[in-house]
Amino acid sequence: MSPPILTTGLVALYLVSSIQAHMVMNTPEPYGLHSGNPLLQVNPLDGITYKYPCQSNNFDHTTSTVMEAGSVTNVNFTGGAQHGGGSCQFSITYDTPENQQLNERTKFKTIYTIIGGCPAQFTDEMNNLDAPYRDADQRLDTVHCGDDSGMDCVRSFRVPLPKFLKNGPAVFAWTWFNKIGNREMYMNCAPINITGGTGTDNDMVEFNSLPDIFIANYPNHPEIASCVTGNGESQVVNIPSPGRYGRIIEKPVDVKSKPSNYCSNIPPATALPTFEPNPQTSIVVDVQPSGSASSATLVIVSSTVIPTSIMGSSSSVNVTHFLTSTVIVATGTTTIGAPAMTPTNTGVTSSTHGDDGEVFPCTKQEGELECLGGGLQYGLCAHGWVIPQPVAMGTICDTTTGTIVLAPGAVKWVRYGVEREKKLKRAVVAV
Repeated sequence: MSPPILTTGLVALYLVSSIQAHMVMNTPEPYGLHSGNPLLQVNPLDGITYKYPCQSNNFDHTTSTVMEAGSVTNVNFTGGAQHGGGSCQFSITYDTPENQQLNERTKFKTIYTIIGGCPAQFTDEMNNLDAPYRDADQRLDTVHCGDDSGMDCVRSFRVPLPKFLKNGPAVFAWTWFNKIGNREMYMNCAPINITGGTGTDNDMVEFNSLPDIFIANYPNHPEIASCVTGNGESQVVNIPSPGRYGRIIEKPVDVKSKPSNYCSNIPPATALPTFEPNPQTSIVVDVQPSGSASSATLVIVSSTVIPTSIMGSSSSVNVTHFLTSTVIVATGTTTIGAPAMTPTNTGVTSSTHGDDGEVFPCTKQEGELECLGGGLQYGLCAHGWVIPQPVAMGTICDTTTGTIVLAPGAVKWVRYGVEREKKLKRAVVAV
């Protein structure tokens, strides 16, 4: 892709953006991403220009994302300074700009928490990824993983939406506590419209029981109780009260020298949260291994983003344990009995993206999966462009349905355990 021709104005913009090129959520589309004044900025909340909640200075939007309760939603990001990753939360509130209830007293209820690795994880975390790209509004951008496990690229995440949500307008938020750099809090919010939920105005007990999001590193405010997460050292925050669903990607680290206003509710690094299994972000199937009367747990692992449409379940699927973030469940029979071998690492790294960072125009809608290279590559459409990367071993991108599926006769690596024992075996999945 040819570099843009920089006019004098663009040069000035480039210098400003390079200094303040943090991260913004781009999917679902947040307030002020493409319209209004000022546009959504990559800056952290500062209590002056960028206030809690949601930066609070531009609630203009061109679309409201429809989200189905009981399913998952894909969340993606834009930005040039990933600060070594960090911890983040995803939340929902029914206070909206339209009902004039969205303000500093708004309670955002946590639906998903990620400890470490959000929105990226690095081989060399002290240096941000190169940012040779720009979005439609000239924000710096870098290479995208297209999944939640790639290294040295910006990840996207599948966030489960509780079935007990109430239908109607709401606000979806992403909050982020960076690992490296100043102790900051970032927050972007998106207008959404929830469908398929079972909650009602008279039955919000489950929703109201969700924990409030963690708020820290925010200047003193009479309506917002805040504290600091540290004093500048590298830190993965062990977010307190993270909720029922989430992931631990990178283990938290205790702060060595705690400031006087340190957040006392942050648990020690050894007190890791226990998250409940969620069938839409991880699925585990009970099977009978050959030659054994004991039940085993089979996990068919893939590093690829799997659209909801192929994550279907049946009565034979028994969700038993939370072992991996994204998996493919075959609808055919599974045979185990081949000699044990070490599985090949199929994780996506920055070197597996298009040649020389090549990008292609999208033919799909924003956030949809695009198949490339005859089904051997895929990518997510972002602002009209897609960065190709290989599909996981044993899968293909179905150009008709726009989904990742098992290749016919594919050999998949599986991991299963009998009670506490874990063994690696090779399994042939008959499709």
